[in-house]
Amino acid sequence: SREVVDRNRITKDRREMIKGKGEVNVICFNYFLGDELINVKYRDAEKHFKQETDADSIFYKLDDIMNETVCGICEGEIDALSFEMVGFKNFLSVPEGGIQPNTKDSTKKMKFMDNCIDYFENIRVIYLALDSDIPGIKIKEELVKRLGVNRCYIVEFPEDCKDANDVLLKYGKERLRQCVI
Repeated sequence: SREVVDRNRITKDRREMIKGKGEVNVICFNYFLGDELINVKYRDAEKHFKQETDADSIFYKLDDIMNETVCGICEGEIDALSFEMVGFKNFLSVPEGGIQPNTKDSTKKMKFMDNCIDYFENIRVIYLALDSDIPGIKIKEELVKRLGVNRCYIVEFPEDCKDANDVLLKYGKERLRQCVI
């Protein structure tokens, strides 16, 4: 919705997403901490992604868990925004998606977690709403290790849906809400 776009300060721009292919229209997912812009992730119509070079790695929508005791973690910005569409503003997105199966050391990939661990100090319940593919399973395992199995709950999507946005588009708002409550 326009309200969700405005609240999350999503913008548009033109960027070269593939070297030598010229500039294309992109959506800009702006990663803020308070009023400070920390990073920008760009997405074009073909689902190519690019982030600013040398920016700090943090969760998308990190401010939304301030003063919360419950939150959720998704694998993509669109999924976190889909949860917001159904009333859950406190869902975050990891900055770079899941962990590929050929990744031997996930330390670099999980740098965002190290940068943000203090934000989870008062969080008692964490819903993990990650994709059901191998990269989603691998990042879920890493998050559970770092956040603690005792406060992580797995969100299950309908069998024919891979993520939150898929549920929202196929079944609507109420069905996505039911995946959490």
